[in-house]
Amino acid sequence: MFAALARGRGIPVRLFLVGGEPRSEDARAAAEKARSAGLALETFEAAALETRGVVVDAMLGTGISGAPRAAFAEAIDAVNALGVPVLALDVPSGVNSDTGHAEGPAIRATWTISFITAKAGLFTGDGAVLAGERTLNDLAVPLEAYAAAGPAIPVLDRESLLFAMPSRAAGAHKGDFGRCLLVGGDDGMGGAIILAAEAALRTGVGLARAATRAAHIPPLLARRPECMATAVDHRNHLLPLLDWPSAVVIGPGLGQAPWGEQMLHGVLASDLPLLVDADALNLLAGDARPLPDGSIITPHPGEAARLLGCRSADIQADRFAAATSLAQRFNAVVVLKGQGTIVAKADQSMLCAAGNPGMASGGMGDVLSGILGSLLAQGLSAWDAACLGVPAVTGLSLYLDGEEAMVAFGQRLAAALDAGASLYLSGELGAGKTTLSRGIARGLGHEGAVKSPTYTLVEPYQDLRIPLYHFDLYRLGDPEELEYMGLREYFDGSAVVLVEWPERGAGFLPDPDLRITIALEGAGRRVDLQAGSPRGEACLATMA
Repeated sequence: MFAALARGRGIPVRLFLVGGEPRSEDARAAAEKARSAGLALETFEAAALETRGVVVDAMLGTGISGAPRAAFAEAIDAVNALGVPVLALDVPSGVNSDTGHAEGPAIRATWTISFITAKAGLFTGDGAVLAGERTLNDLAVPLEAYAAAGPAIPVLDRESLLFAMPSRAAGAHKGDFGRCLLVGGDDGMGGAIILAAEAALRTGVGLARAATRAAHIPPLLARRPECMATAVDHRNHLLPLLDWPSAVVIGPGLGQAPWGEQMLHGVLASDLPLLVDADALNLLAGDARPLPDGSIITPHPGEAARLLGCRSADIQADRFAAATSLAQRFNAVVVLKGQGTIVAKADQSMLCAAGNPGMASGGMGDVLSGILGSLLAQGLSAWDAACLGVPAVTGLSLYLDGEEAMVAFGQRLAAALDAGASLYLSGELGAGKTTLSRGIARGLGHEGAVKSPTYTLVEPYQDLRIPLYHFDLYRLGDPEELEYMGLREYFDGSAVVLVEWPERGAGFLPDPDLRITIALEGAGRRVDLQAGSPRGEACLATMA
């Protein structure tokens, strides 16, 4: 059908049959329609493929389970070897549309267009990587049909979940917003508990206390003096602290040595809502037990495999089923991390479609633990905390109506930044990058004019709460110029670095803490923020 439509628009088309004549009634009807349109149906041969144009993958669609048969596997490998753009229809051939798993060869698509509904397998597992750019065509199916059938993919939507956050009365005080105890940071791993504690505070918990090794307390208090800290060397030192919190985070930097085992056993003896992560999960795998009501576990696929006594490949083969099994076994809400993070409880699961490869960095999970533990301590249910906290840490999207709103948002963003933060702003000409930059500069204390340094590349603002270096690479002739000007010296951790048109410096710019994309939408602007580091995650937690 696609080939016939293309032929009707004057586009040269070659149509190949893989695995012989079509077998299903619908496929036979489509083949007959193509022949009626004057299209020749050629038997597939790898040597007949051309290294030009676009390949349209319509081989297997949504019905596949298991690995493709030999004829299809050969065709998939041949298409992948061509090096030309590929458009997949519905799902890339070889990908399970429900789970995202590719058991054998699968098409690496440039674009995938789904019909009627999006397919869950395009957003998690192998499918999230193989689908390329995803689009949806609803084929004009009436909205009433969707209302009757329900959502095909239950996707987390941060904006619709904000109702779960407790409101803050004018007379509120810190005692109204919970107490979070964070346990972890064995010798040599203090950074993890520091990141988690900072994230908990940034997410609004009333009070936070870290129970950690004594050596980690000075750097913790130097970074976050509002966090209380207690040195614990033994389980008996921890037990009195468990009368204080409304929720406990255990795992960041915990380790699997005897100290970590003692800390975990002490926490498990309480009936407090728990956030269990990292090595606390590895220790729990050797002593599996249901957790207290209202708890959350946040495994990556390797940890999930150890908890279920299987292989990581088994987890990835059906991430939805694995998350549900974990929820049932441990009496907890599960956040199964990875591409297409899944939030699950025993009878329901949700998918987070946000995130980016820049998040593959040490410390990201520690920040997530602090955020979720903070939300638990503030009184949210485990389900609401996970559903709200997971998209908050991966990204943020909002609509801003007018220049004043953009400037105000920039000021709010500036308040969440610290020295060393790097932000990359992308968008078309006129999208509002300079307006947002003006708001950020004002939020850092600049009172004068802000102009994009289009011709000078960089404009320094020194006398601010935090110094700011504002780059505009729009007129950059050669990215190597950035090396000649000593670009990396600006990323020394002493200032905020703001870069407009970062794509012009690709290959020479370090990875940012936040990627910000601005697009025109109606009379306003759509602003999307994606974290690229633990610092970026902490910033988004504050903004959420």
